Amino acid sequence: MAVEMVAAAWRATRQSVIVNCFRNSGFGTPGRETAEAAPDCAGAVHQHEDAWEHLRLADEVPTGMSFSDYVNADANAVTTEVLDDGDILRLVGSVEGVAADDVDNDSEVTEAPVPTPGQVMDAIDLLRQFAGAHEGTEDALDALQAYEKSVRPLLTKRTQAKISDFFAGK
Repeated sequence: MAVEMVAAAWRATRQSVIVNCFRNSGFGTPGRETAEAAPDCAGAVHQHEDAWEHLRLADEVPTGMSFSDYVNADANAVTTEVLDDGDILRLVGSVEGVAADDVDNDSEVTEAPVPTPGQVMDAIDLLRQFAGAHEGTEDALDALQAYEKSVRPLLTKRTQAKISDFFAGK
């Protein structure tokens, strides 16, 4: 549902809005108007130096620490960690009491059962009832009809079993 809303919002966005966003964020070829509007970086550096000196005079800064040291103090700090599935399960398992033996058993993964043809048709009927109860859902009804048309051959591709298949010894 969220993907459909994002797609609808994207389709509703005018091209001029996107161009304006890119222009304001600094993307694009530098032209005369961007060169004139360039910020004064030297002024910003002097402003930071003045503020740092003011903090130093107020005895708020440890002795021997420079502004660069302060800004880059946490530059090498690990703020994120890539976790694989096993790590996530271990973390969750330690919280919820899952045994470590239950983690990383990829060979025992059970797949969801395939719905029966009756369940598929019941689901299509349920969606059709919902769409039919609301106005302006013609597109949804058309999509359901197309889906049913593409799925119906899969539901009827069954071979008849022989009676002897039911009596075969196991």
